[in-house]
Amino acid sequence: MKGRIPSAVGKPAKELLEHEKTLYYERMAFAMEIPSIKGNVAQNSLCLTVGGVRAYNLENLHSRKSEERFKLFIGYKNNVCTNLGISTDGFMANVRVRTIAELAKVAFDLFGEFNVFKEIEEMNILLATMITESQFAQIVGRADMFQNMPFKDKKELPMFPLSDSQVNLVVKDYYTDESFCRNDAGNINL
Repeated sequence: MKGRIPSAVGKPAKELLEHEKTLYYERMAFAMEIPSIKGNVAQNSLCLTVGGVRAYNLENLHSRKSEERFKLFIGYKNNVCTNLGISTDGFMANVRVRTIAELAKVAFDLFGEFNVFKEIEEMNILLATMITESQFAQIVGRADMFQNMPFKDKKELPMFPLSDSQVNLVVKDYYTDESFCRNDAGNINL
């Protein structure tokens, strides 16, 4: 976002001097791969990734200072989109902190509690778990039903973590993904 210093508020943009211009980023994300922590799932090498996102549009920048919001994540497969939605195979937390020291402590605790070896082990267990095309279709159908279910019925069930568009991508990949599509019999491992 382009801005200006308070003393230049009345000046037209073309007359601003370089020192009167400001720039801040409304949304920021960072992700760091840790190449020394690797796992192997179905002959695919995965590196542990940690990261976070911060969005100033969630804050009222003109009010008195309050807790600041961050999203932190850790896992082997993480996606962050431009609206700061995070998808991870690992763990994600929304945190509120007042100081950098608090943020560092929360991040250290979060990352310290994540069991990197257990995650890889659980993903490898999924390789041995097969479902049929019929079972896959039933899961997809239930996912579609959940998205359109009345709220009172939804609250009695565990939250379904995928949106309609994500379910559509899963179905597309069931047929087309080179590494994770169905086998010749129509079965797929989880």
